[in-house]
Amino acid sequence: MDIYIPVKEEESSYIRTEVFVPSVVFSPVKEGDILGNYAVFYDGNIIAKFPVISDRTVERKNIIETIKNTFYNIVK
Repeated sequence: MDIYIPVKEEESSYIRTEVFVPSVVFSPVKEGDILGNYAVFYDGNIIAKFPVISDRTVERKNIIETIKNTFYNIVK
């Protein structure tokens, strides 16, 4: 996503952005789930906030399936 905010050149130093998402996201995650927020600040104040949304579904895998798939790919 692109965000355009018209500001004067001398005001650009007052603009900053920050992404707030957890360092770890546990599955399952569904497409469209909100994972965090993207915030736009002007002079230290939030002027806009947007959700960070999952663009895909990620199913939960169990350890046995992961080991079997890894072994299968090595032997293959």
